[in-house]
Amino acid sequence: MEYRIIDISMLNEMANLFIDSCTCEPWLESWTEDTAAKRLERSIKSEISYGIRAYRGDNLDGFILGDFERLCNRMEFVI
Repeated sequence: MEYRIIDISMLNEMANLFIDSCTCEPWLESWTEDTAAKRLERSIKSEISYGIRAYRGDNLDGFILGDFERLCNRMEFVI
């Protein structure tokens, strides 16, 4: 398994994996390439986001993406 930091260049590949995951049980949501890409793009372009992609060979097997949320006395990373 190889891990790479998320950047905007892999948006379409990540959007397709997002769709494959979220349109199945238990979520059964109706994502399109456009709506998934818009959601991920907003997160990726956030100044306080961070994410990692996981590859097995040339295949994107997964990713995790989140950002920091301000609480009263600390920052917390939210996935």
